[in-house]
Amino acid sequence: MYSDQPSINPKFDDSDQYELVAVATRKLVIKAPKSIDIENVYSANSTLKFDEIIDVRTPGEYEVDHLPNAVNLPVLTNEQRHFVGIKYNQNKFEGKHHGAMLITKNISNILEYQLFNDSNEQQLPSTKKKYLIYCQRGGQRSISLAFILTQIGYEEIFILQNGYSSYRKYVQKMISELSKQLKWRIIGTLTGCGKTDLLNYMEQHCQIQTLDLGNRRNSQRSV
Repeated sequence: MYSDQPSINPKFDDSDQYELVAVATRKLVIKAPKSIDIENVYSANSTLKFDEIIDVRTPGEYEVDHLPNAVNLPVLTNEQRHFVGIKYNQNKFEGKHHGAMLITKNISNILEYQLFNDSNEQQLPSTKKKYLIYCQRGGQRSISLAFILTQIGYEEIFILQNGYSSYRKYVQKMISELSKQLKWRIIGTLTGCGKTDLLNYMEQHCQIQTLDLGNRRNSQRSV
């Protein structure tokens, strides 16, 4: 974005020359994406609702876990992230250089095939929609996409501070706090006596919340 007034007042009779100088001498104003912490995203008192949550991590990271309702638009593939990591450990500048080359190519594909639809202009996303973008922790991958979207003209681009790592810590914190409000009853008996069947019956017919740790861990020790 540029300021409205040129920094000098060139004196040219030719209008084309005047326009060229005026554009070249305007002060450049660079917009930055907004930043938000995880507490403000999931706080009960928060009035901020996102139209879309974008996870720019690799498909492998996304598959392990992700924010609820997040879509995966990776700026690096699993293989690319592994390659960049090796290069970075050998030489930080070389790693960042390769990372930038790959990320910019992938963001181009995201813009062309996933955010934009060239065959139907009516499907272009609204610049007023609120987007939350996050990566794993450091912010390099999320800021790459968020910065470009902001410069294009998207007005409500937010980056999650400390990325997925902050969400994981938030979930652990909430589990610790909410679990104190629950009344726990542990059913512990010998293997094969029907604990899972009992828990299923209690959940279906008694409206009791259950957690079958033994079944979740493939009948290994749960407590």
